[in-house]
Amino acid sequence: MQLQRRYNLPNCTLLLDGLADASGDPGYSQRLSVLMNLDCYLSGQAEPLSGGIDFFISLLNAVSHYAQQCLSGVKHPLAQGRQSPVQLRSLGGDLHEIQLYESATPDGTASRQISLTTVQLFDLVEALDQLLADPLTLPQVSLPLLALKREEAADRIPLIERAAAPAIGTVGLALATTLFFLAPQPDIKRPLVDPLPGEEQTSSTEKPEESPSSEPIESTSTENSTDNPTENSNLAPLDRSQLLDLNTKLYDQINSRWSQEPRHSESLVYRVSLNQSGEIRGYREENAAASQYVQDTPLNDLLVLPAEGVTAQTEALTDFKVVFTPDRKLEINPWNGYPPEVATTSASETKQIKDPALIEDLNGRLRNQLDESWSRSATFQDVLIFRFKLDEKGQILDFQPASPIPKPYPAELNLPVPQVPPTVDSPSILDFRVVFKPSGVVEVSPWDGF
Repeated sequence: MQLQRRYNLPNCTLLLDGLADASGDPGYSQRLSVLMNLDCYLSGQAEPLSGGIDFFISLLNAVSHYAQQCLSGVKHPLAQGRQSPVQLRSLGGDLHEIQLYESATPDGTASRQISLTTVQLFDLVEALDQLLADPLTLPQVSLPLLALKREEAADRIPLIERAAAPAIGTVGLALATTLFFLAPQPDIKRPLVDPLPGEEQTSSTEKPEESPSSEPIESTSTENSTDNPTENSNLAPLDRSQLLDLNTKLYDQINSRWSQEPRHSESLVYRVSLNQSGEIRGYREENAAASQYVQDTPLNDLLVLPAEGVTAQTEALTDFKVVFTPDRKLEINPWNGYPPEVATTSASETKQIKDPALIEDLNGRLRNQLDESWSRSATFQDVLIFRFKLDEKGQILDFQPASPIPKPYPAELNLPVPQVPPTVDSPSILDFRVVFKPSGVVEVSPWDGF
């Protein structure tokens, strides 16, 4: 049986075509053990790097040795010759070059040369690491890691440089010791504090008694503290409405193309990356079943490779959690969830709408708005209940599910984007109960009744 595997990173995609294990052992029908072709797609390149098992092994060894060389700064002997059809070399700065050699070129010149950035290089490294870590893909392939001999590593560091470090360290230690003993003894003063009632204030120069149970007091100063978590600079924060819009676009894409009846007995979980236009740039399997049954999903067909010159550093991406359940339900949510709602008014400032005529008017306007926006047949089978919050002008300030509802919300509901309430005057509000029925009927009523 022919199998296909795909490993996706923002700047690199590996696509493998091969044959399943023919040993006949149970449970191995989905193990790709014979590689027929490998396509390596790099961002900005129209044509992939392609080849069979020899090309794959050469690419794996060359990339691994070159990456080790970049990280350690020590050249590895295996990366120096031209015995391999795949070679990598540095172009200086943030650029590297892949060189492909064919046996048909007697002059020894490269048949193809591809420049790539450090980000692209290490996306390629990560893709190869994912492939090697996958027990269902080429389990017989391993990467031999050979340590440098002591004399090989030493020869790459001049003797004068190797001797300079301990010499400088010894002189520095002696100098620091001399300065320590010559330094004047610090004048330690007790901090001035107000004495408790009934106690006399001790002299400011009195040496405090040492207590064996005393503990150091942690400084609470935040003058120089920073709160700067490590994040990708190209990931712009999205608000709730933007995430909901992308969530809906992703749901529509996958749901319209998902025609395969589920063969899996557990949910398939994927981490899918979208750009701001809703195009799928890549995905990653998050469980073993997802790797085994990826061909039963439309994710491969929905991938859109970036245009030439577009990289993960210049394009903002947002990750979503996509789950294909065994009972053929599609669940999609932002990978990090939706941001919390920002309250603009306190509960004490909120005024409830009391006018019966206004309540009836708002009730009808909300029902008509939701009924008009729902233009497609229902994909859900259970009643969906929401709690909508409206102001006196009929603006929807917020809505939340009030019953178990799969996320993302069904796309056919076309739920409106909540409006930002005014910040000058606290609005008068009222909550409404909204019921969406599979038959296409929308029922709206005040949450606490008329």
